[in-house]
Amino acid sequence: MIINAPAKINLFLAVDGKRPDGYHELRTILHKITLEDYLEIEPADSLSLEVRGIEIPNNGENLVLKAARLYSHKYSTGMARIVLNKIIPPGAGLGGGSSDAAATLKALQMIYGKGSKEELIQLAKRLGADVPFFLEGQSSFATGIGTEIASLPSVDLGWILLVKPQASLSTPTVYQELSPEDYRIKVGSETILRGFYDNDISLIADSLYNSLEAPAFRLLPELAEINNKLLELGGKPLMSGSGSALFALFSNKDDAKNALQAIEPFCAWSGLFRSGEDI
Repeated sequence: MIINAPAKINLFLAVDGKRPDGYHELRTILHKITLEDYLEIEPADSLSLEVRGIEIPNNGENLVLKAARLYSHKYSTGMARIVLNKIIPPGAGLGGGSSDAAATLKALQMIYGKGSKEELIQLAKRLGADVPFFLEGQSSFATGIGTEIASLPSVDLGWILLVKPQASLSTPTVYQELSPEDYRIKVGSETILRGFYDNDISLIADSLYNSLEAPAFRLLPELAEINNKLLELGGKPLMSGSGSALFALFSNKDDAKNALQAIEPFCAWSGLFRSGEDI
């Protein structure tokens, strides 16, 4: 079977503090987009993974392999032969690895017929904070360390310009750079949430926020420069997750295409996408 694994962007990400266990309390809004990986999965006696497209590590740390092993162990099923067609750039804050893991769980559930949605969500939590979201609908509001999820109404954000510099940022590195000053002022999420319930795209676009931008921009000044260029081009820019991808929202397709053409020389990767469909 072939199953898609969509990327996500974070429209809002507020870090509210650090917990005694080292994790950070946060509030974030995740939104699926039409940038997607594709997985070809079929039952097999042993587990194998072939990666095509963008090169990523194909070892025991790959989340696709971890998800397959976790499912097989939980339900005493067979394994799978998996081909991952990798299109979502890694190290970008777009959730590609987490989405691939969630797609693997969904595919194995369809192949072997075992596991409720709630059981899959519990497995997903063991794989990573973003993985449960990809078992839900188009948009969600996540709290805690990101694993407590509430679905939001679907919205169409218009045209989403995505860009990424050559350099990537690891999530632990960005969080290590995060200082209390970066989240000293508590930013409310009520306004952007109202935008979802009222289907007010302008309100959503005016309420974009990410506590991790400041530390990421310090680590990678090039990101701040690209962000300023996106502002000059008329977009509503924000870094997704812990970076290093930035996105900008445009209501007009021609404006988005012109901005893409203007920003391409300054980026290693770029593209134009739409909001993902609900499931």
